Amino acid sequence: MTKRRWIETVGWIVSIILLSWFIYQSFVENSFSQQLSWSPASWGFLLYTSLIYVVSLVSTGLISWGLLKSLGDQQATIPRVLAASLLSQIGKYLPGNVAHHIGRVVLSRKLQLSTSRVLFCMLIETLWVLGVAAALVLFFVFHQENELIPDIPSQFGSPLMLIVISLAVIGPYAFHGMFNRLYAWFVAKRGQVYQPTVDLPSIFLAISSVLVYLFNFLLLGIVIALIGGLFFERWHFDLTLLGSAFAVAWIVGFFTPGSPAGLGVREVILLGLLSPAYGAESAAGITMLLRLVTVFGDGLAWGLGGIMWRFANRT
Repeated sequence: MTKRRWIETVGWIVSIILLSWFIYQSFVENSFSQQLSWSPASWGFLLYTSLIYVVSLVSTGLISWGLLKSLGDQQATIPRVLAASLLSQIGKYLPGNVAHHIGRVVLSRKLQLSTSRVLFCMLIETLWVLGVAAALVLFFVFHQENELIPDIPSQFGSPLMLIVISLAVIGPYAFHGMFNRLYAWFVAKRGQVYQPTVDLPSIFLAISSVLVYLFNFLLLGIVIALIGGLFFERWHFDLTLLGSAFAVAWIVGFFTPGSPAGLGVREVILLGLLSPAYGAESAAGITMLLRLVTVFGDGLAWGLGGIMWRFANRT
């Protein structure tokens, strides 16, 4: 077994352990069912929040389309790019946390999209979304006056956030040589030949994309707020704080090797972050329902991707 496979296996085991602990905390230690305000309209509310989540997935696919068009891929139509992006989302639930990336490349190739440009988009999108998530993590830490960094005054939080987002936007332009080496390594790891002729997108597109990623995290904050209010009658409207809490859980899950869709990792982190605002029982229920919303939303996105696939093949 290769070193990478060992790391992914350990990550998978850790995810299962954390998920088991979360389920124990949710149903044994802090049974959220006692606080759950369930009604016949609840399924409709879950569907509504799932559709909000799907909007974030579609907007991410539109970023990919804009990037591919700016890089000169003439085959990049909205149905083709959305088909590859939305259909591949289901792969993130497979162990290893890489199947959705592989699936996107394979589906893009079948739809006659440029593999080198798709890989370039995947890399720069990852850098941008990580930059936005890191900035939101800083917001959450400073907003909560976290004692992990007592030597840094809280007023430095906003400047640090701006620095991180700025680096995410202008980093590939300011450090072009370093970015090219990163791109060459990224492409080589996926068995492709590095093409140095791929140009960077416009700075306007970079800023617009980063703003969309920021908007998507705020959408997840809206989902958390709706679940907390509609099911547990606890309304918290600080969407930036809720969105940044999700960003903390997301980025930890992202860097956990082998964890499919952050399974277990995200639940444990969100339980800890949401408990001060909602209480342990409600936070456990919100986290559980949020996972159901995202799973159902990924299913809806997969269905929409199938429609886009059929439309793309017809055209």
